[in-house]
Amino acid sequence: MGPTPLEPKAGLDMRTLRAKYGGRLVLYGAIDARKLASTKDEIEEEIHNKVTMGREGGGYIYHSYHSVPRSVPVQNYRSALDYVREYGPYG
Repeated sequence: MGPTPLEPKAGLDMRTLRAKYGGRLVLYGAIDARKLASTKDEIEEEIHNKVTMGREGGGYIYHSYHSVPRSVPVQNYRSALDYVREYGPYG
């Protein structure tokens, strides 16, 4: 079975999944692509909250919960990647 989008609006909550499966499940995604089209502050908040939560206990891979739409400016996505580098390192 391949990866399934970790989409909060479909009821897939990172905290619930982590509590239920612990380290037996790799979490992939959960970043709201709509937030990536917003302000730098909103992008930082989304990345900080999701990446920090996802890395607890290991097994998290950054990505939006679907593809990144054309409405996301390249500079916004670059900012998101900068925040991932800031908040995402393990250890």
